[in-house]
Amino acid sequence: MQRAWLLNDLYTNEAARKKGVATALLNHAKEFGASTNAKYLLLQTAADNKTAQHVYEQNGWTKETDWFYAATMPTGPIKV
Repeated sequence: MQRAWLLNDLYTNEAARKKGVATALLNHAKEFGASTNAKYLLLQTAADNKTAQHVYEQNGWTKETDWFYAATMPTGPIKV
C-alpha cells in the first residue's frame, strides 16, 4: 500500500498571484509526494473555481472529477 495525499483549500494571497507562487507551491507538493513515495496526489477545489482549475491544468494536473485534480508522480526530481 502506498501513500496518497489530498490538498484542499490551496490558496495564494492576492498580492502573490501572477508571480509564479502557485506554480512553485504545486511543484513543491509534487516533490513532497515523490519524497514520501506517494502513489498520487489530489487537489480538491470547488466546481466553480475556474481560476484555480486553470492554474492546475497549466501546471500539468489532470481533472479527475468536478472536484479533484490528480498529478502523476514523477520517477525523478521535478525541475522548478
